[in-house]
Amino acid sequence: MADRTADNDYPTRERTVERIVRIRTGEGDWVALGTHGNLTVTADRTRAERFALYRSAYLTSPHDSSIALDGAQGTWVAIRSLTNGKYLTIQNYYVEAGETTGRTGAIVAADFDKQPPYYTKRGLTFVVTATAPDAYWNERFTLTPQPDGSVIIGSHADDLRDEPDCAAFPMRVTLSGAYVDYGNVAVQRLYVEDVADDDVTANDSAVAGQTPDDPVPSAIAVGDGTTIAIPHAFAHPGVNLSAAQLAAMRDHVRRHEQPWYADWLRLTTTVPNDMACERYQPTFREGVGRGNPTGSGHIGDWEMSCAAAYFNALRWAVTGEDKYAETVTRIVDGWARTLAVIDGRDRILGASLATIKLINAAEIVRYFDGGHPSMTDGIFASYQTMLRNVVYPVVRDGGAPMNANGNWDVAPMTTLLAIGVATDDPRIFARGAAMYVSPYCNGSIVNYLTDWGQSVESARDQAHGQLGIGAMVDTCAIAEHQGVDLWSLYGNRLAKAVEWCAQYNLYSGDGKLKAVPLSGIFGYFDDISYWDHMEEQGVYRGQLRPIYETALAHYRNVPGVSTVWTERAARAMRPEGLVHFDNLNFSTLTCYNGPAETTDTTTRVRLRTMIEPWYQRTWDAIRGAGAVPSNALTDGVVPSGLTTETMPSYFAVQPDGTLAVTAKRLDAAVLRVVDHGDGTVSLIDAADGRALTVGDELPDGGRELRMAAVPQSDDLPQAARFALHGWGIGPMYLAWDGRLVEIVSDGDGDDPHDPAHRTLRLRLGDKPDRCNTDTGPANWLTFIYESD
Repeated sequence: MADRTADNDYPTRERTVERIVRIRTGEGDWVALGTHGNLTVTADRTRAERFALYRSAYLTSPHDSSIALDGAQGTWVAIRSLTNGKYLTIQNYYVEAGETTGRTGAIVAADFDKQPPYYTKRGLTFVVTATAPDAYWNERFTLTPQPDGSVIIGSHADDLRDEPDCAAFPMRVTLSGAYVDYGNVAVQRLYVEDVADDDVTANDSAVAGQTPDDPVPSAIAVGDGTTIAIPHAFAHPGVNLSAAQLAAMRDHVRRHEQPWYADWLRLTTTVPNDMACERYQPTFREGVGRGNPTGSGHIGDWEMSCAAAYFNALRWAVTGEDKYAETVTRIVDGWARTLAVIDGRDRILGASLATIKLINAAEIVRYFDGGHPSMTDGIFASYQTMLRNVVYPVVRDGGAPMNANGNWDVAPMTTLLAIGVATDDPRIFARGAAMYVSPYCNGSIVNYLTDWGQSVESARDQAHGQLGIGAMVDTCAIAEHQGVDLWSLYGNRLAKAVEWCAQYNLYSGDGKLKAVPLSGIFGYFDDISYWDHMEEQGVYRGQLRPIYETALAHYRNVPGVSTVWTERAARAMRPEGLVHFDNLNFSTLTCYNGPAETTDTTTRVRLRTMIEPWYQRTWDAIRGAGAVPSNALTDGVVPSGLTTETMPSYFAVQPDGTLAVTAKRLDAAVLRVVDHGDGTVSLIDAADGRALTVGDELPDGGRELRMAAVPQSDDLPQAARFALHGWGIGPMYLAWDGRLVEIVSDGDGDDPHDPAHRTLRLRLGDKPDRCNTDTGPANWLTFIYESD
């Protein structure tokens, strides 16, 4: 294990001045500070600028030589002018601190040329200036020693941090400025010379070998003219859930009050792979990686452990049973002692989306109701060290260094706030809050959302569109529990965004919901960062993500804020259950703050298959099966008559009572999902009250499933009671008597994937129900929730 002591702490080291230096060119001149932060050269050594160097080096275990660090996990140096206190950067900081930000919505492509450039460039050349108020990715340089004693000072330019080599391009300094060029042209020898101790005065902003006693900012200026206060002490538990929320959840469940109790039953009965109980067995690894290339791989072990910790923490908060708290502690302790690196192309998401669950779990077991004794001081301290030395370095700069879409920024912002709370570090908390309001961050409240609530990724696909909005909701919830109001910024813009997502995904707004093609702040208009058609990258409309209940819990109490569609989406999903591992889930249980419900709150759904070509997830597949209306955003609204259906993909009740894929959405059967409280549910046809029922044995060992009349009471027969499980990536699946329900293709065609001659039907198969990874599209049922 790498040495992770208080003296070897990443957030401390990155703020520690390693050296105070002057920089001399190979031609014998000295690098000097010009006007407005530009760099120049001078022959007069007394005019040479003094720079403080701050080195960031990611620590890993010395036992695993297979882990090759790259990108942000390499060794980078921030270079700060002692004269003006600003960092060298390739970025254009075009807004002075405290000034109102001119950009109040996401950038429309037609107006992009009117926006300030993100990088400071002359043609294809990047200009280096000492103008950055803080050090993020565009302020990170490499110092590569050469045999003659010189160094090459390199910048990544706008090379993407997710590339394995993340090339560093040499900087050169001339009378007219400092520049970085692609292609390793005009390499200039630079010599870094230490400044003598007697050349550093008491008035200098940095001293070599010391961590500056720079004060934590008390407030951060927001571009709408407001400020947000930064707490210097934190309330615990205080990440996504407060002590009051946890206590309310516990009391509602113990009194069997709805809808909290219904979601509690989902937690205790529908989570696969033993992740919501003490039987969960984690696999600990020194390295985990996400993306392609995967790096260390095995990200699923991290993601499932984090989810299991959170789910067990919720069960402990409600029941008080030791076994759940001890399971959380076992997971937290194992990873804290083992994990050394999070890598892979998608490392930022890998270190964000799952980690927030682990942080919440540890926070609950450590602090709620006095905490549980299993979470000892030593275990908790080791876990905090892991957050600071393994997770924080990956997320500290957000996704901006990858020129990535906004969800790559908001997810790490959320994690930064959570790490700040978990480690009682106001600087880390402030960093996340500053990114949330930054005009230089794709995922900020300034740039990711328009004034009317449309997000930059709204036309990409609804999986990413809802992911980004949901992460912003989580960011605001964490801040709220520490007395910081991010919800109301820019006229409650986030509320409008949640409303936009809810209305569009409840199949409303065609021909009237405002929508225009939007760009991020980097000015890219390619097919992975700019979309002028709805659902351009993937067709997922109607697949609601678990983001609405938390937003509703806040905004329902804010005067003048509309929550009509947010309420409809939250109510349609209620009880929320396990929907997708990218989110916390079970938000009805944890966040619902409306009145107790005495009327029927049963979820109503239309069932959709995910077997292709019936289910069409791309526009090429859709158009290949027939003509459809245009999905282009040409009139400033969601296209009128927009549809993504050229063939049936929904289940309808057949004359013989079977459920088969023969309908488009509006003609599909609406089914009530009735939870019996014993780990089983029944699917009841809302039209006639018949229930999906297990029937006769089939020759191949399966059993038929039909809609059959059942008693009009809660005492439904066992043949109509199914286990319901979440897959964790959206779909649900059913089982009966330990066997999986499957979708089979029958008909007179030879090709089982030929919709013209084959029909998909539900039946009970002979495959045992073991875990979600044993299932596939043949078992998956997408719940398209029916709104009032």
